[in-house]
Amino acid sequence: MILHEQFIGDYARLARPGYYIFGRTVLLDKTISEAIIRGEILRPCFWQAGISHRENMLYLPGLSWLTVRYKRRIPYGGGGNLGVWKSDIIKVNGYNEDYEGWGYEDNDFILRLRNMGLISKAAKFQSIVYHLWHEKRPENHRNKQLLEQKNNNSSVRCRNGLFKI
Repeated sequence: MILHEQFIGDYARLARPGYYIFGRTVLLDKTISEAIIRGEILRPCFWQAGISHRENMLYLPGLSWLTVRYKRRIPYGGGGNLGVWKSDIIKVNGYNEDYEGWGYEDNDFILRLRNMGLISKAAKFQSIVYHLWHEKRPENHRNKQLLEQKNNNSSVRCRNGLFKI
């Protein structure tokens, strides 16, 4: 991940007790990612080829008020652009380490934050994150089953997280 130069300031400005912040990511292809790693470019240009979700590159914090009332209805999202108070992370016991490999661990974490009563706050038009390309590991289908079981209860804390309960 590469953070926009205003990322930390954006999160500091958006942070409020009782909320978690979520933003989206800009996905970069292999060519752009390698050029960034080699230092040939600092960050991609909006019109450059090899970018997915380029709308997430728009840094327009003056328009963010348009999304203030946006509440994510489903408890899913990625952990690559997620802001949570440390005290709230401890209350839900962090990420559930029952998830193995890749897939659904972020969704489980967000579901438990919501079960605890936290409200989502969109960081649209700010808190930009660029996701460098990397080989994808196969998704662990057992993780999907684990999340489906979690969706049927209102648990807040996981047993196998920061602390082993």
